[in-house]
Amino acid sequence: MIAFPFTRITANHGPTLRFDRLILATALAEGIPVISADEKFARYRDIVEVIW
Repeated sequence: MIAFPFTRITANHGPTLRFDRLILATALAEGIPVISADEKFARYRDIVEVIW
């Protein structure tokens, strides 16, 4: 069984919240970094590697 840490994604994340969650979940499940200039991804550096 694989357990993942949970983090809070706030409502003020913006209208792209669902797509961002998909990117974060994929990066976490696959163990790959997120490459983005979007500063909002920096909030999740404790659970996934964010490059940029």
